[in-house]
Amino acid sequence: SDWGAGHLTEAQKKYAAGDVLYLHQLEDKLSEKLIRLNRMALAQSCFDFLIHRVNLDLAGFEDVDIFHH
Repeated sequence: SDWGAGHLTEAQKKYAAGDVLYLHQLEDKLSEKLIRLNRMALAQSCFDFLIHRVNLDLAGFEDVDIFHH
């Protein structure tokens, strides 16, 4: 599917709406597992970094691995 198209088909809209039904359940399960494994802080740090990763991509660094050394 072309999700970047100017107009989404009814089938695309229905598919996307169906996905949303399960997101809260998935978040709950993931959070439970992260807490159990004592990794919630690490995960939150990764989530917080996402906006910076997006900004790097938009600035032209999408093909650069900034962590490669």
